[in-house]
Amino acid sequence: MSVFTSLLQLFFPRECLSCGALLSEQDKEICHICLSRLPYTTYKLDQNNDVYKQIIPFVEIEAATSLFFFSKQGMIQELLHQLKYKGHQELGDIFGELLGKKIQKDLPEKMFDFIVPIPLHPKKLKKRGYNQLTLFGKQLANIVEAQYEEKLLYKKTANETQTKKNALQRKENVKGVFGLHSSDKFIGKHILLIDDVITTGATLVEASRELKKIKGVKISIATIATADQL
Repeated sequence: MSVFTSLLQLFFPRECLSCGALLSEQDKEICHICLSRLPYTTYKLDQNNDVYKQIIPFVEIEAATSLFFFSKQGMIQELLHQLKYKGHQELGDIFGELLGKKIQKDLPEKMFDFIVPIPLHPKKLKKRGYNQLTLFGKQLANIVEAQYEEKLLYKKTANETQTKKNALQRKENVKGVFGLHSSDKFIGKHILLIDDVITTGATLVEASRELKKIKGVKISIATIATADQL
């Protein structure tokens, strides 16, 4: 450790965003103890998990996966809150690396052409300053050898947050909210559509339906977390 780094940690100690413990020089934003305790799913990127089964009745996809289980007042809820609302975009980079290595282990051959995030409406993007999926998607794309593309899907309307809505309300809330920019280069390609959390699946279903307008496109889905009540 350099003298500068030592002084930096002395006066500006880095703390784990999960438990608040001081981080070592090797740790990123989550200490190694919390990383080991996170509620990982055992899902592979395939058709044998609840995320896939939640989407497939409504739109055709190839496979699906999720990295963590999400529960109210749980570790993942707090970390996603830090990612989305507290400016800790670096958490997305950590999650992208974790999921990317998991997918790479399960599927050693290159599978995807593009990684496409669920977009934010321009008003929300301006207010927040960033899309919480950007670093997650870029790191994931880097590991699975795909191209990160955030200009394909766009949000046509600034719909209300899905947080306090039931399944039917969520479905109606996202109906027709997505549009496509120029899509010629995506014809016949395999897109991995990403989001932070899947609860009812309404957002991912609607986005997938819009992507299905592209001739010959194949879609798979990956999220940082899935609600543990599935």
